[in-house]
Amino acid sequence: MVYVGQMDCYENCSEVLEKLSGVQVGATQIYRVTDLYGKGIEDSVDAERALTPLKQDEMLYTQVDGSMVLTREEGWKEVKVGRFFKSCDCIHAG
Repeated sequence: MVYVGQMDCYENCSEVLEKLSGVQVGATQIYRVTDLYGKGIEDSVDAERALTPLKQDEMLYTQVDGSMVLTREEGWKEVKVGRFFKSCDCIHAG
């Protein structure tokens, strides 16, 4: 339920679950379960994202991007995302 719940809107997920498993699950229940598990792993995900202090020979890289998303209430809105990572996190080919 959680896997399907994070893929699409909950009403569509309800339909997919019924087709795959033959079990009827309401959109509200999919939301509740997905939200419960999401909150359960929130601390561990946040801990993984914490940047440790840079060493003198390390570089900090920054990437940013934006995209337009159609919202229900406000129409098209720009969503921005950013990423920070250290040079030691890069995987070098070869």
